[in-house]
Amino acid sequence: MQPLPNLIQPFVGAMGRLKAPWNFYLQQFTQAPPNILPVVPDISPFSYTAVEPGNVAITGGTVSAITLTRGLTIITIIGQTLIPVAIADVVTVTYSVLPTVQFIPMYGQRTG
Repeated sequence: MQPLPNLIQPFVGAMGRLKAPWNFYLQQFTQAPPNILPVVPDISPFSYTAVEPGNVAITGGTVSAITLTRGLTIITIIGQTLIPVAIADVVTVTYSVLPTVQFIPMYGQRTG
């Protein structure tokens, strides 16, 4: 579910059209959610950079380390295989046996 937009954000623009954050929020109640996208890891360690908010799901394989990088901060993820991400967050997976990696977009606007 998409979070409620910032309440300071105007509901409509100068032309009387609904502003994008509110449009995205309201669409979730009338449209099917965006597809879950497969991510094909290459050599280990593999890094995925989020192009929009969502979650990265990592299942199977033999994973030895997962980190989330946001700006200059790096967090080691332990025991979690569903990682919430924002735009430009980088999830790095170190593995010996290839895991399944999928991106679950929040909006589905910039995922092709």
